[in-house]
Amino acid sequence: MASVLMSSFRFSVYGTFLNSDGKRRFNDDVLSRCKEGDLLEFYRISYSHWGVYVGDEMVIHRTEDNGTVKVKEDWFWSVVGNSLVEINNRLDSWFMGWAPLPRKKIVKRARSKLGEVGYSTMMNNCEHFATWCRYGVAQSDQVNDAIMAGSVSTALTTTGLLTGAGPLVGVGVALGTLLTTTSIGSKMSYN
Repeated sequence: MASVLMSSFRFSVYGTFLNSDGKRRFNDDVLSRCKEGDLLEFYRISYSHWGVYVGDEMVIHRTEDNGTVKVKEDWFWSVVGNSLVEINNRLDSWFMGWAPLPRKKIVKRARSKLGEVGYSTMMNNCEHFATWCRYGVAQSDQVNDAIMAGSVSTALTTTGLLTGAGPLVGVGVALGTLLTTTSIGSKMSYN
């Protein structure tokens, strides 16, 4: 959990110290290094939004559009909004055992889903879409981390209740509340 939350937190905090010109320069540098098929992670306040760079300053991503969540193609600058972005192909490492598909195939896969409607936080979110395009496997570290944190929250709360250790109950409830508000916040925020 620490990896996703800390990355998002780090970029959110860093972004608060940059004025709009600083954010523009930061994101412009990222855009100048983008290659077709790169995964882009857009750091929001409490979560990250993901998309696939397809060239010509365009991104394909799963996002809300007039009340419906679907896969669509948008201009890079419309997706980044007032947040920071980075190229995040972290699963490319030999250590992780994930080999990216050829760049043209990544873009072809992304385009094949244009207009597809549907969303599930746990099984079909923007990160699932992006990793499926690049690696052929839909996976989300944000979901995996949230499941782990939820398990820890439940364990702390239960242990605290069974042993009478009030502070453990408090920590467990606080962690559970944080996860709930983060999930709700991601639905209410601009993707």
